[in-house]
Amino acid sequence: MFRDVASQRARVAALALALTLAMCCDAISVRADDKNVIAAASAFEQVQQAELSGNYERAAELFELADRIAPTPEALRSATRARLSAQQLASAAGNAEELLRRYETDPASRELAEQVLTRAKPELTRFTFQCTDPCTV
Repeated sequence: MFRDVASQRARVAALALALTLAMCCDAISVRADDKNVIAAASAFEQVQQAELSGNYERAAELFELADRIAPTPEALRSATRARLSAQQLASAAGNAEELLRRYETDPASRELAEQVLTRAKPELTRFTFQCTDPCTV
């Protein structure tokens, strides 16, 4: 249990550090996006609370929010792990596919994505639809 809490805190700290480094690298851009940076930082604070209380679904939602505001491989990987912890394999698999699409050359992202997709493959089915006229499914 202690190791899980320490691991969660380390992940949140790493995400906060990544966000801080991203802000420092482009100060002009950050000034234009101050509201987004503040919103992302707030989401990181809230995610720590959610993870520590065992509310992994909420943690995943907040990691995904942070990723939409300030996309990073760390945020998306954390969202994927939180979805797995919340027993939401389909959502975790969707995040895994996004990790491969966005960060295919990042070893940590690729490794997690492949693990999740390998686990999901026997349990999930993929449908591909192609319509020539407007259609609904």
